[in-house]
Amino acid sequence: MDIGVNISESSPVRVISKLLEGLDYGYLTQAYSKNKGRKRKIEAYKMFFIIAYAMFDGVNTTRAIEKNCRENINYMWILRGCPAPDHNTAIRFISNYKIEVEDLF
Repeated sequence: MDIGVNISESSPVRVISKLLEGLDYGYLTQAYSKNKGRKRKIEAYKMFFIIAYAMFDGVNTTRAIEKNCRENINYMWILRGCPAPDHNTAIRFISNYKIEVEDLF
């Protein structure tokens, strides 16, 4: 089932998606994929989108981001079938990729 059918075209999550899809994620993706260890379960641009949308949505803790990714249809739509990141994944992304995120703008 496509959960996107339950989200209107004028919904903030769709508007933000349109704004973010024009960015060049090459530098962020390259840095994010250099991580040694196991393969990432979520792409860099989706992780960035989740963090950006959470900030817009007034969500200010990584535990709340994790909860929203599991329970909120807007966050699930962003993930599009990827597993919800846990709060540690969000913390690492925020801490480790500041320069790459700044480079998006």
